Amino acid sequence: MGIFFTFNELKTKIEAAIKKVNDFHPNIKLEATIGSCVSFLDFLINIKNGILSTPAHHKPAAEPCVVPFSSDHPRHVFSNIIQAALL
Repeated sequence: MGIFFTFNELKTKIEAAIKKVNDFHPNIKLEATIGSCVSFLDFLINIKNGILSTPAHHKPAAEPCVVPFSSDHPRHVFSNIIQAALL
């Protein structure tokens, strides 16, 4: 699960808030990525002059999965892959 939010205070304040939440319960552990450019889900989120921009971002580990045509899948699977990719 992921959470994204902006925080317009000093970096030490957000670090203290995250530590307080992490100390609250042993099953709650937050990790922070602090900066003006962060990757979240499939977006690269930038902030410049107070304006957020979110161009699409593909994680390096996310590679397209294509069933080899020589595999033993039913023939309709191959046309469905092409149709799904086009959608």
